[in-house]
Amino acid sequence: MSPNDYVEQMRAGRWDWQRPGTALRVLGVDGQLVSYDNRGLDAAREVGRPVISTCATESARRMTTIERLWEGDYELPAEDGLYFADGPSYDVDIAPGAPAGLTALGPFDVGAMLADDPSRVSAVGVLAVAELGDGGLLWCGEGSMGADGFLARLTAARKLIWAVFFSDSNPFDRIRVSGNVATFHSTAEFDLAVDIDDPRTPGGGAPGSLSP
Repeated sequence: MSPNDYVEQMRAGRWDWQRPGTALRVLGVDGQLVSYDNRGLDAAREVGRPVISTCATESARRMTTIERLWEGDYELPAEDGLYFADGPSYDVDIAPGAPAGLTALGPFDVGAMLADDPSRVSAVGVLAVAELGDGGLLWCGEGSMGADGFLARLTAARKLIWAVFFSDSNPFDRIRVSGNVATFHSTAEFDLAVDIDDPRTPGGGAPGSLSP
């Protein structure tokens, strides 16, 4: 749908802000809501209508930056990082010499980063899924660019628990699970072993079965 279509629907009264997918996607930065849905915001401003309903505003305030990205279109910040849905974000590095090949570094403010550049996000595509005993899921796959890759743990309802995004790992296409350790295989032919309860913990463990 083009921005002109947005304007026409709003002017004709056919735009329902309460319908899923129509409310503006926003980030909470320093106590304020910052939109990164420029087409919808520009169209609403052109028509002269309120841009966010009370319901959408209250919902956005209750959700973290990472939750809002994930709930919208399965998006993550396009920055190497470990992102907890309800907590902090960490810089990460692929370190082949580390026990797991994954090293969590210092925390950083993802809200401030996206406030400076709201377009710095990437939709993710799932290439492999592993089911967990608690009904939850592990996902891995690709991002918007060819070298992007991601890993994630979700609840049974597909709510994000944590995700790791890399801009230069290549996509991850297989998952091997053994106990609380998951090993994700990259198409660049290396593996990352991750403690699924807390990816900051060095991984390891006996091999499990690969999920296609």
